[in-house]
Amino acid sequence: MNKQKKEAIMGQINKVLARQGMDLMQLYMIMGDKGYSDPKVKDFFGETGLTISQAEFNEIYGEIGNVINDRKSVMEKTNERRDKEDAPKSFDELTRDKGKFVTNDNDLLSKIRQGDPIENYSSSSDGASYTVAATADEPPAEQVQLPSKGRFYEGIVKEKEGKVLVRPITLKEEKVFTTERLLKTGQAFDIVFRNCIKTPGIDTTKILSSDRVFLLFYLRAISYGPNYDLRTKCTSCGFDNETTININDLNIKYPPKELEEPFSVTLPSSKKVIVFKMSRGSEEARMIKYMNMPKNANEVNNMFVDRIMNLIIDIEGVPKEKWETFLNNLIGMDVSHIRKTLELVDFGYETNEAISCSKCGTSLKLALTINENFFRTK
Repeated sequence: MNKQKKEAIMGQINKVLARQGMDLMQLYMIMGDKGYSDPKVKDFFGETGLTISQAEFNEIYGEIGNVINDRKSVMEKTNERRDKEDAPKSFDELTRDKGKFVTNDNDLLSKIRQGDPIENYSSSSDGASYTVAATADEPPAEQVQLPSKGRFYEGIVKEKEGKVLVRPITLKEEKVFTTERLLKTGQAFDIVFRNCIKTPGIDTTKILSSDRVFLLFYLRAISYGPNYDLRTKCTSCGFDNETTININDLNIKYPPKELEEPFSVTLPSSKKVIVFKMSRGSEEARMIKYMNMPKNANEVNNMFVDRIMNLIIDIEGVPKEKWETFLNNLIGMDVSHIRKTLELVDFGYETNEAISCSKCGTSLKLALTINENFFRTK
């Protein structure tokens, strides 16, 4: 069979497939299963208006197989390319863009210029989370001020008053949030921040947790619109109440002017002074890993203590190896004081709105939470 006739037959086959709502793979399977003499196969080729012999049938069957394999090869290469693009890059790759350095970390630049091994620096600084400059094919970025206004960063966010450039979330980031491995290891948020924050050289693991939560909701608003459906469980009857908020209408709470880092807390009962640092992305990642670790059914939930342990710098008169024991033996008054203090130093979007449970009427305070609707619209 010459090339011209083969192309004519394939063209007619595609037209019949379109009319019948079939695809090439279905036809290929029918041809291989039924063979040339099957009435169903003859009816299909009869509809093409062309008469083909057994030998031509075999050639067309082989040609369809080649087309399917070619498509599969293209798809595999496309997926490989996308996986490579989506995978966290090495710090060496992130610090260069078309031969130009795109980090504002002077210590790192010094090490690179001196020829020191990048791997050593990266492993100690988690440098794979550094942000890079915008590219031409990305959505346009806009400037936003972090609730911290750049305080507590020691030069990590160098723009005046903590202003950074961010671009909307794309399908690339949506795929990150649906990758279970990245969610369980705590990498998902850092990958998204690394992609969407377009101010170069920011280590996303060092962004304050309060600023990170703010950025997530800000990204949600500029990517999917400001309306967001919240679900609040009633503390009395357990009913799930749904309400819609407008993220753009929310107040922004800023850190108290007198807040410094580290900050100390004097416990009302034990009178011990605990010195804390503020929570950052690195602490979040450790907590996410802890939450996703397999646990025994009878294992006590130690999440609060683990969270506190990640933030403590010093406990007055208590050696570090005994901090966990000390925390586990605190009475309720001291635990409550720690909780309230950590709430006071928190900042970002806040809602003072209260709703009534639609089932039992109990007054409920809305809490900003991330649910299954966060990265989608109705």
